[in-house]
Amino acid sequence: MFTYLPLDLTPGSQEIRFLNLLPASSFDAAIHCTIFNGSLQAPPHYEALSYVWGTESDKSKICLMYDAAQSNAASKADVENHVTRTGTGLNFEVTPNLASALRHIRHDNLSRTLWIDAICINQVDANEKSHQVAQMRQVYLSAQGVIMWLGPELSSSSSLAIKFLRSMRMGEDGQSQYLYQEADSPAWFACDDLFLKRPYWGRSWILQEVLHNRPVTVHVGNNVLDIDEFFRLFKKYFTFRKVLSSLSMSGLSTEEQRRLSKEPEKLNKVLANDQWFRASGTTESMPDALVYMRPLFQDPKYLPRLGYLLYTFRDQGATVPKDKIYSLYGIAKQEYDIEINYNEDPVKGATLTTRDLYMRTTRQLLANVLVVLLWIESPQRKIASGLDGTNLPSWVPDFMTEQHLSARCLYTKSTLFCASRDPNGMWKGSSADKENNLKSSGIFTIRGVRVGRIENTREVHATRKWSEDKAAQGWDKLRLFWYEPIRHLNGMDTAISNEAVPESDVSSATFENTSWGPCKSERGDIIVVAAGSNIPLVLRKEGEGFLFVGGCWLVKSQINLSALLEPEKSSKQEGFDEIMYGSIAKEIGKTCVVEEFELY
Repeated sequence: MFTYLPLDLTPGSQEIRFLNLLPASSFDAAIHCTIFNGSLQAPPHYEALSYVWGTESDKSKICLMYDAAQSNAASKADVENHVTRTGTGLNFEVTPNLASALRHIRHDNLSRTLWIDAICINQVDANEKSHQVAQMRQVYLSAQGVIMWLGPELSSSSSLAIKFLRSMRMGEDGQSQYLYQEADSPAWFACDDLFLKRPYWGRSWILQEVLHNRPVTVHVGNNVLDIDEFFRLFKKYFTFRKVLSSLSMSGLSTEEQRRLSKEPEKLNKVLANDQWFRASGTTESMPDALVYMRPLFQDPKYLPRLGYLLYTFRDQGATVPKDKIYSLYGIAKQEYDIEINYNEDPVKGATLTTRDLYMRTTRQLLANVLVVLLWIESPQRKIASGLDGTNLPSWVPDFMTEQHLSARCLYTKSTLFCASRDPNGMWKGSSADKENNLKSSGIFTIRGVRVGRIENTREVHATRKWSEDKAAQGWDKLRLFWYEPIRHLNGMDTAISNEAVPESDVSSATFENTSWGPCKSERGDIIVVAAGSNIPLVLRKEGEGFLFVGGCWLVKSQINLSALLEPEKSSKQEGFDEIMYGSIAKEIGKTCVVEEFELY
């Protein structure tokens, strides 16, 4: 058993621990390390490890001891804590992936000073963890370099991928000159594994660990690459892989796929809608995001906004839900009050639940832009009230869930519309939350106008032919809906049209001629144009208040999605309902009134 010497956890203290990885002449030799307390104010020459913890089962044991300068203090702590050490035995457990990393980066005859979170932070001490995580950004900025450990070699696949991509020629325009090769070839499988499938890429902490101006070396098995070369190889892979991925989902024969891969103009026509949804709604792969963002962080003053990071990297994973915010906060512009606190045990001090952290963060974000509500919709969460103090309120994103393609499209393309445009000041106020008296209640208030009630729905796929859709499931699932236009005046809803939806319209509907919105929208949900929102919102009545369901597009006839990808062609389209462009403001005070909607 290993006992940590305590760190100075007072505010402003920069005390942390460092690890010496001792040398070994044999790869399989036991791992021996010494640890010591130090400070970021005068740190030793050290490297920080970026890796994924991996499975917690079948842990490996290493020998961990305090270095000679602090061993006496450690021995005294052992006596006080009634701990008996096992001499130079194996007394500290690490995950198999970390043990593999330590063996691969260990030198033959020199020790290596490192910072590794799983060892240098006492993970069972919530107060220490809170203090140390608040310093994570500085830990990586103060390091002489960062070691990016992607994992061990898997049947020589990483070596095959590196060799394959190094041999691939690129044209002057940056496009791959490699001729079409079937998506299931060994080389492409190896590249997929290296750049997409390794657990490392799913971590949200990667951004803090890699986005900075410190040198980074990439280790995968025995392969060691400078991060710039690694990025160059990724660019070759990703340029061609995107085409192969779209082709594989197109339903075309292998021969047709081969032919189209050599004819870009025809390929773009075949994959037009697929490309629109992918460009508008898919998240970037993590390597692609790092390629784009790392050059920006070479300027130490560059700090993106927290909202941008939370949305862009929503799909990155975290074992601890709070880390979905904490992992990004350190590299963001410091414009919000975010408390880093892992403690949820009142006996050990002030507590902060994940629910409270998500609520406080969201309330601050909504104070700037209402579009944050479009981050909420997810097939993985139920639409429920948060007034019980247990569930997240319906107006708070659950950052541990993923969003479908359609929800992401509604967010990324929301700036093309102006549903709450108000040139004459008819709204008389914005969708401001009653923060002072509702902050602890789980209620968020918006102001808006009712414009419709959903009458019917149908599910389809966004990136496949509708005639082949018998079970609309998967990440590209999209919910079409038909609605009854209504206006609310004098406490009553008035229907503008009572015409039923023809059965023929339902069967022939596509996302280019029918309104669409939340994947869990239902008959009876109301459609509201809220002050501060570019697109209409779908709400559901719940007692005296409402639940937030998601955003939507109101479509009355044929629209051209492909044109929305091109800025010069993305102006007003006649196929969209006029409400999408702000027509409701003209009716306020005549056919409808502005109401307050309390979201639970």
